[in-house]
Amino acid sequence: MALISKAPSLETLVVEIRTQAMRDSETETVHTMSCLQRLRIDGLFPYSLLYLLFHIRMPALQHVDLTLTGTCADVLKVIRAFMRGMPIEEFSIRRTMGRDAFGTSSLLLPHIETFVANITPSLPMLTRLSLENVQLDDGALKELTDAMPRLETLLLCSEENVTVEGLRGIVIERLQSTATAIKCLNIVCSPHFNDAGDWDDIVDLVPQVMWLNDDDDDENADQEYAETSDAESETDSEIDAVLDDEEIALIAKK
Repeated sequence: MALISKAPSLETLVVEIRTQAMRDSETETVHTMSCLQRLRIDGLFPYSLLYLLFHIRMPALQHVDLTLTGTCADVLKVIRAFMRGMPIEEFSIRRTMGRDAFGTSSLLLPHIETFVANITPSLPMLTRLSLENVQLDDGALKELTDAMPRLETLLLCSEENVTVEGLRGIVIERLQSTATAIKCLNIVCSPHFNDAGDWDDIVDLVPQVMWLNDDDDDENADQEYAETSDAESETDSEIDAVLDDEEIALIAKK
């Protein structure tokens, strides 16, 4: 915190601390990083990042990239803490499968808990949201996207609890409201979307859709194996072709 307070013109902040850091007292000192536009966090536990967000205002923040270890509930609290009307345009968050990934939610200090609870979620400038292994459900995803009226691009990777019905509801509701419609949709390794036939109506509604499921890797591996086998067969045929009749007869006698 002391270093941050001495860098008022900092535009990019990268924090890579794989530890439980920044458990604080009841102090409510707040710093403002008025020039900070990019924030990348890798390794902080959710409650440590919440501490950071409680004590630092970032009124110019535009790009956020987070890699966190914790429960889904912990990560959702972090996302909520960023949803304070900041001009964030791109938000990417991935949840790693660390030692706290399946545990109970972290206990927050009372003033941090109150800080998160009193936030009215809003990201009015956000156009791109990327979620990887957060494991939020349909209701949580809708709550997030409802607070993002300009959202155009949605990326879901390894999101096992988001269903076709839930995503369909979000896409259709945005088409029928004043919110920006979803224009780009990326679905990667999310089991409810393994069968493209289940959500082809969504594909028809979204201009750009990219999709990769778990089975595609196996199919690609099988295809590569088949191509390799064919190449080997062709090579054997070429070797046979250079032998004349006498040589072939001699080999046959042996």
